[in-house]
Amino acid sequence: MDRELMEWMKPFQKTFDQNFFKSFHHLFDNSQEQNKEVKVNLYEGINEILCVVFLPGIKDVDTISLKVQGNIVSVGGYFNIEFENFRSTQQEFENANFKRVIELPYTVREDKVDAEYKHGLLIIHLYRLLTGQHQENRIPIKNLED
Repeated sequence: MDRELMEWMKPFQKTFDQNFFKSFHHLFDNSQEQNKEVKVNLYEGINEILCVVFLPGIKDVDTISLKVQGNIVSVGGYFNIEFENFRSTQQEFENANFKRVIELPYTVREDKVDAEYKHGLLIIHLYRLLTGQHQENRIPIKNLED
Protein backbone atom coordinates (compact mmCIF):
# COMPACT_ATOMS: atom_id res chain seq x y z
CA MET A 1 0.00 0.00 0.00
CA ASP A 2 1.20 3.50 -0.87
CA ARG A 3 2.96 5.45 1.92
CA GLU A 4 0.80 8.55 1.33
CA LEU A 5 -2.37 6.50 1.72
CA MET A 6 -1.05 4.89 4.91
CA GLU A 7 -0.43 8.34 6.43
CA TRP A 8 -3.90 9.50 5.46
CA MET A 9 -5.49 6.42 7.06
CA LYS A 10 -3.73 6.53 10.45
CA PRO A 11 -6.22 8.71 12.36
CA PHE A 12 -9.16 6.60 11.18
CA GLN A 13 -7.86 3.05 11.56
CA LYS A 14 -9.31 2.52 15.04
CA THR A 15 -12.79 3.51 13.86
CA PHE A 16 -12.95 1.84 10.42
CA ASP A 17 -11.80 -1.59 9.24
CA GLN A 18 -9.45 -2.24 6.27
CA ASN A 19 -12.32 -2.89 3.81
CA PHE A 20 -13.55 0.67 4.30
CA PHE A 21 -10.24 2.08 3.07
CA LYS A 22 -10.12 -0.02 -0.12
CA SER A 23 -12.65 2.33 -1.73
CA PHE A 24 -10.11 5.19 -1.48
CA HIS A 25 -7.11 3.46 -3.09
CA HIS A 26 -7.89 4.93 -6.52
CA LEU A 27 -7.40 8.44 -5.12
CA PHE A 28 -3.76 7.67 -4.36
CA ASP A 29 -2.99 5.44 -7.35
CA ASN A 30 -1.23 7.41 -10.06
CA SER A 31 -0.91 4.43 -12.40
CA GLN A 32 -4.66 4.03 -13.04
CA GLU A 33 -4.05 0.26 -13.14
CA GLN A 34 -7.28 -0.58 -11.32
CA ASN A 35 -9.26 0.52 -14.40
CA LYS A 36 -7.40 -2.10 -16.46
CA GLU A 37 -7.79 -4.88 -13.90
CA VAL A 38 -9.79 -7.96 -14.83
CA LYS A 39 -13.19 -7.86 -13.09
CA VAL A 40 -14.20 -10.71 -10.75
CA ASN A 41 -17.35 -11.66 -8.86
CA LEU A 42 -17.35 -14.25 -6.07
CA TYR A 43 -20.45 -16.20 -5.04
CA GLU A 44 -20.31 -18.29 -1.88
CA GLY A 45 -22.44 -21.35 -1.19
CA ILE A 46 -22.20 -23.97 1.52
CA ASN A 47 -18.63 -25.30 1.26
CA GLU A 48 -18.21 -24.03 -2.31
CA ILE A 49 -17.43 -20.85 -4.24
CA LEU A 50 -18.18 -19.70 -7.77
CA CYS A 51 -15.52 -17.34 -9.07
CA VAL A 52 -16.72 -15.53 -12.21
CA VAL A 53 -14.04 -13.71 -14.21
CA PHE A 54 -14.97 -11.26 -17.00
CA LEU A 55 -12.74 -12.13 -19.99
CA PRO A 56 -14.36 -10.97 -23.24
CA GLY A 57 -12.94 -11.95 -26.61
CA ILE A 58 -10.94 -15.03 -25.65
CA LYS A 59 -10.87 -17.30 -28.71
CA ASP A 60 -8.73 -20.14 -27.34
CA VAL A 61 -9.14 -21.13 -23.68
CA ASP A 62 -5.73 -22.80 -23.79
CA THR A 63 -4.25 -19.29 -23.74
CA ILE A 64 -5.73 -18.75 -20.25
CA SER A 65 -3.59 -19.81 -17.31
CA LEU A 66 -5.64 -20.84 -14.27
CA LYS A 67 -4.01 -21.98 -11.02
CA VAL A 68 -5.37 -22.65 -7.55
CA GLN A 69 -3.24 -22.83 -4.43
CA GLY A 70 -4.66 -22.68 -0.92
CA ASN A 71 -7.08 -19.75 -0.87
CA ILE A 72 -5.59 -18.07 -3.96
CA VAL A 73 -6.81 -18.29 -7.57
CA SER A 74 -4.52 -16.91 -10.30
CA VAL A 75 -5.83 -16.16 -13.78
CA GLY A 76 -3.60 -14.90 -16.57
CA GLY A 77 -3.46 -14.68 -20.33
CA TYR A 78 -3.61 -12.29 -23.26
CA PHE A 79 -6.41 -10.11 -24.64
CA ASN A 80 -6.20 -9.83 -28.41
CA ILE A 81 -9.22 -8.23 -30.06
CA GLU A 82 -8.68 -7.27 -33.69
CA PHE A 83 -10.91 -6.73 -36.71
CA GLU A 84 -9.60 -7.32 -40.21
CA ASN A 85 -9.61 -4.25 -42.50
CA PHE A 86 -10.33 -1.87 -39.60
CA ARG A 87 -8.13 0.43 -37.56
CA SER A 88 -8.77 1.54 -34.02
CA THR A 89 -9.99 5.14 -33.57
CA GLN A 90 -10.78 4.82 -29.86
CA GLN A 91 -9.25 2.26 -27.54
CA GLU A 92 -10.40 1.96 -23.92
CA PHE A 93 -9.18 -1.60 -23.51
CA GLU A 94 -5.90 -2.80 -24.90
CA ASN A 95 -4.56 -5.94 -26.46
CA ALA A 96 -2.29 -6.88 -23.61
CA ASN A 97 -1.29 -9.50 -21.08
CA PHE A 98 -3.49 -9.73 -18.02
CA LYS A 99 -3.08 -11.32 -14.62
CA ARG A 100 -5.43 -11.33 -11.68
CA VAL A 101 -4.82 -12.89 -8.27
CA ILE A 102 -8.00 -13.51 -6.30
CA GLU A 103 -8.03 -14.15 -2.58
CA LEU A 104 -10.82 -16.49 -1.51
CA PRO A 105 -12.50 -16.43 1.92
CA TYR A 106 -11.19 -19.92 2.71
CA THR A 107 -8.81 -22.61 1.44
CA VAL A 108 -10.20 -24.71 -1.41
CA ARG A 109 -9.49 -28.16 -2.80
CA GLU A 110 -6.92 -28.04 -5.57
CA ASP A 111 -7.85 -31.50 -6.89
CA LYS A 112 -11.52 -30.64 -7.45
CA VAL A 113 -11.88 -27.49 -9.55
CA ASP A 114 -14.19 -27.08 -12.53
CA ALA A 115 -13.67 -24.25 -15.01
CA GLU A 116 -15.77 -23.28 -18.02
CA TYR A 117 -15.66 -20.36 -20.46
CA LYS A 118 -18.87 -19.11 -22.06
CA HIS A 119 -20.02 -15.73 -23.43
CA GLY A 120 -16.93 -13.91 -22.14
CA LEU A 121 -17.16 -15.34 -18.62
CA LEU A 122 -14.70 -17.75 -17.04
CA ILE A 123 -16.70 -19.60 -14.37
CA ILE A 124 -14.58 -21.41 -11.80
CA HIS A 125 -16.31 -23.77 -9.36
CA LEU A 126 -14.25 -24.36 -6.21
CA TYR A 127 -14.86 -26.53 -3.14
CA ARG A 128 -13.83 -25.87 0.46
CA LEU A 129 -10.81 -27.88 1.64
CA LEU A 130 -11.82 -29.95 4.65
CA THR A 131 -8.43 -31.70 5.07
CA GLY A 132 -4.91 -30.27 4.99
CA GLN A 133 -3.48 -31.01 1.52
CA HIS A 134 -1.97 -28.22 -0.63
CA GLN A 135 -0.74 -28.78 -4.17
CA GLU A 136 -0.62 -26.24 -7.04
CA ASN A 137 -1.91 -27.50 -10.37
CA ARG A 138 -3.03 -26.10 -13.73
CA ILE A 139 -6.80 -26.37 -14.22
CA PRO A 140 -8.20 -27.32 -17.66
CA ILE A 141 -10.97 -25.02 -19.00
CA LYS A 142 -13.88 -26.36 -21.07
CA ASN A 143 -14.83 -24.22 -24.07
CA LEU A 144 -18.63 -24.03 -24.24
CA GLU A 145 -18.64 -21.68 -27.25
CA ASP A 146 -18.74 -24.54 -29.80
